[in-house]
Amino acid sequence: MFIDIHSHILPGIDDGAEDLEQSLEMIKIAALDGITAVAATPHVISGVYDTRKDQIISALQKLNKQIENENIPLQVLPGAEVRLEPDLPHRLQQGELITLNDNGRYSCWNCRLLMSRNIPAG
Repeated sequence: MFIDIHSHILPGIDDGAEDLEQSLEMIKIAALDGITAVAATPHVISGVYDTRKDQIISALQKLNKQIENENIPLQVLPGAEVRLEPDLPHRLQQGELITLNDNGRYSCWNCRLLMSRNIPAG
């Protein structure tokens, strides 16, 4: 069993799959490669990708239903690629952010640091 723990496979959520057709094509390729589960990890970046937990869950349910309808031997699990921001602990405590497999643990398994070209050396 192989699990992909980082993918932008949910359609229309971030800069990943643009639509359901593209998501399904990505899933079929993953299944052919022997992957049995994929963690959907859309970007969560304040002011850029204001992706909400309910958005992820809704898109995930629709996608998994289509996967089941097409008999593809793969399951997509919830997750997120969350930018490390000052209010992250509060948002986690309030339940605003989805954790890996939505189990309430492993919340920063895929945190993204602020990307900047102005980070001073040393």
